[in-house]
Amino acid sequence: MGRILEHLVVQATNLLNAPAAGLWTLEGETLVLQAATEGFERGWRLPLHNSLAGQAVLDRTIVVSEDVREDPRFHRRDLARLQGWTRALIVPILSREDGEALGALSVYGVRDEPGEFTESDWDRKVLACLAHYAALALQNEERQEALRLAQERHAVAETFAAVGDVAANVLHHLNNKVGTIPVRVQGIQDKCATTLARDLYLADNLREIERSAREAMASVRDSLSHLRPIVPGPVDVARCATGAIAEAQLPEGVEVVCEGLDALPPVVATDWGLTFIFTNLLENAASAMKGEGKVTISGQAMGDWVELSVVDEGPGIPPSLGERAFEFGASAAARDGRGLGFGLWWVRTLLMRLGGSVTVEQAQEGGTRFRLRLPGAAKNDDPA
Repeated sequence: MGRILEHLVVQATNLLNAPAAGLWTLEGETLVLQAATEGFERGWRLPLHNSLAGQAVLDRTIVVSEDVREDPRFHRRDLARLQGWTRALIVPILSREDGEALGALSVYGVRDEPGEFTESDWDRKVLACLAHYAALALQNEERQEALRLAQERHAVAETFAAVGDVAANVLHHLNNKVGTIPVRVQGIQDKCATTLARDLYLADNLREIERSAREAMASVRDSLSHLRPIVPGPVDVARCATGAIAEAQLPEGVEVVCEGLDALPPVVATDWGLTFIFTNLLENAASAMKGEGKVTISGQAMGDWVELSVVDEGPGIPPSLGERAFEFGASAAARDGRGLGFGLWWVRTLLMRLGGSVTVEQAQEGGTRFRLRLPGAAKNDDPA
């Protein structure tokens, strides 16, 4: 889709004879620059309110500025002065199906420059036509993503069905084998009480064997509990984040900061599932930062969705890894032989089972950012 949006931006400058253009997409209360000519930074974010592009989106109408160098709605007046821009013409990108605003397409030019665009009816119609094609590209990408997620969820469901059968069989055999250890230890303690009273070393080791066996069984049951059927319901994000901070085994040098979680609406999830997700991401961040640094958990409501962000101050994710970070065995712990690489795989799998998604990217301020999306829950539902 990126190449299509870039092509539309180039066409906007060519057809309207404008030196600069940009295409923005709507993400919650923010507009993100997805494609642009030179002079802009892709990924640049604008507030939806009190911005030129935002006004076009909110009002669903064409917006004109006679001089962006002095227009308070233009957030980069310094850039306009540097590039010599004065005029701006911005049209909203609207869905043909329901008129929903998806973003905005803008062009910038110089006042009184021979041949420059003049916000004429023809200029407006051309830019609106290009915005229409942008809407088709964005909607097609959304449908393709929905199809991909549906296919992934189907694959995950089949995988869990197979894993569940194997896990049940494993648990059955562990119960038969490990479960006999405490019984046998108690038998020895009963029949050899006199010997054990004389040999404290033997008595202590038998108690340790019994304790370890019981803890092993409890650990297996806790781990396999993640395979149980999920019954999602309204869940408080702040409560799960607090629970994860308490549960995660974080070094003293790791600080966790929660921003704006109390103001979020409930999400469709389970308490144990969302807490587990946060716990894994916190432990992953602590490992990346080598036990020193800050992790920030924040969130925002985006229509029917809630987007959560977990950002650390580590070295960032290698570009070569990207989405492969969620593959089974892709973690550094797995590659170093210190674990199985379950953590991030579980995070993505659980989110998919809850109808959500997760992506990873290099944070602008450095470190790694995980973006989690979960459906919002109706406020009148019963808590999960």
